Amino acid sequence: MEGEKLQTTEERFLLSAMQHGDLKAYGVLFRRYYPILCAYATKFVELKDAEEIVQDVMLWLWENRETQTFETSLSQYLFKTVLTHLVDFLHVLLRQSI
Repeated sequence: MEGEKLQTTEERFLLSAMQHGDLKAYGVLFRRYYPILCAYATKFVELKDAEEIVQDVMLWLWENRETQTFETSLSQYLFKTVLTHLVDFLHVLLRQSI
């Protein structure tokens, strides 16, 4: 797809290692993406909720590591997934306030 950044060589290596159960590779990815994903999520929700949403996404990444493939960059995938979780979270909040 035009305009989408493809995975870097390092990202492909880390993803491959993680998919084979390498917890250190997952740790590198977690430390790389967790802070920026939390900063992104706090534009929409409070820090506590942002951290929980991002932790859920990162845990899902580890738990589904053997079956996931990424057509675009991991960064794009994670941001899109966090956004989807944010929308779901905000939808629940809105329903509770009605």
